[in-house]
Amino acid sequence: MIQQKKMRFSVLFLAGTAVFLMGYSLCMPKAMIETAKKALSVCAESILPSLALFSVCAKMLLKSGAVRLLCEMHLPFRAEVVTAFLIGLVSGFPTGAATLSALTEKGLLSRKDAEKLLPFCNLAGPSFTLGTVGILFFGDAFLGRILFLAQFFAAFFGICLFTDLFSSAEKRKYEEMPSSVSFFSALSASVCETVPAMLSVCGFVVFFALASDAFLRVFEGFGLAPSGFFRFLCGGFLELSSGLLFLSETVFSSVPRLFFGGILVGFGGISVFLQALDRTEHFFYAPGFYLFGKILCAFLCAAFSVFFFWLEKNVCSVFWKILIVLSLLFGMILLNFLKNKVFFKKVWKNRKECCIIYVR
Repeated sequence: MIQQKKMRFSVLFLAGTAVFLMGYSLCMPKAMIETAKKALSVCAESILPSLALFSVCAKMLLKSGAVRLLCEMHLPFRAEVVTAFLIGLVSGFPTGAATLSALTEKGLLSRKDAEKLLPFCNLAGPSFTLGTVGILFFGDAFLGRILFLAQFFAAFFGICLFTDLFSSAEKRKYEEMPSSVSFFSALSASVCETVPAMLSVCGFVVFFALASDAFLRVFEGFGLAPSGFFRFLCGGFLELSSGLLFLSETVFSSVPRLFFGGILVGFGGISVFLQALDRTEHFFYAPGFYLFGKILCAFLCAAFSVFFFWLEKNVCSVFWKILIVLSLLFGMILLNFLKNKVFFKKVWKNRKECCIIYVR
C-alpha cells in the first residue's frame, strides 16, 4: 500500500507538472521562446564546446584500454579512482558519471566504490567555470579560477573522506579486452556515443530553464515579485546555468557572489542529478548518498571559495600561497591514509577478532 501511494503521488505530480508546463507554453509562447533561445545560446557558447572534446577523449581512453593498463600496474595509489576524478574534473558534467559507469561495467571499479565516488567525480569542467561563469556571467576570470580551485579541493576532500586512495591488495577481475584496438574503430565509436549524450545534456538544460522560468512567472502572476536571491536559488536548484546567470544579475559583492556561486557549482542542480542517473545504470542505486555528497560538496566548495579569495587578497607572496595550497592537499591525502590504513584497519581487525572469539 505504501509503494502504491508513492507511485500514485509520483504519477499525479508528473502529470500536474506536465499539464502546467504545457499550459504555460500555450499562454506565454513569446516568453517561452525567449527563454529557450537563451538556454540554447548557453549550450552553444559554453556547454557543448567545453564537453565535446573532453567527452570524446575520455571515451577513447576507456576504449583503448589505457585505464585498464594503469589499474594493472603496481602504483602507490588506486589508478581507477584518480582517473575517474581527473576525467570528471576536466571534462565536466556528466562525463564523470559516464566514466564511473564504464569503469564499473569493465570490472575496474566496484559498484560500492562507484556510488561513493559519484558525487565527487561528477563536476563542472574548467571551460564552464573559467569561461562561462567567470568571464561570461561574472565578468571576471579571477572569480572563475577561484570557483574551479575550490571545487577541486571540495571534491578531493570528499573522496578522501569516503573512499580509499591507495592501492589495495585484493585481486580484481577485469573484463576481457582484445590485445589490439583499432584507432579508427575506437575514435568512431567514441564520437558516435558522445553525440547523443551531448544532445541529451542540452535537452536537460533547455527543459529546466523553461521549468524554472515558468515557476518564477507564477509568483509574478500572484503579485509576489521574486527577489534576486530567490531567483538564483530556485534557478540553481533546478539547473546550474540558469542559477548562475540569475546570480550574475544580483548586486552582491565578490565574496557573497563567490559563496553562493560555490554552493551552486558544488551542488550542480536537479538537472545534473538526472543526467548522472541517466548515465549510471550499471551501479547508481543510492540516490540518497549522491544528494548528501553533493550537498556536502556544495558547502565545502563555498567555504573553499571564500578561503581562496581571502588567501589571494591577503597573502602577497606566491611562495606562501603555493605552500598553503600544497599543505591542504597533503593534509587531505594524509587524512585518507590514516583513516583507511591505520585507524579503521585496526578497528576492523579488533572487531573481527572479537567476532571470532564470540563464535568460538
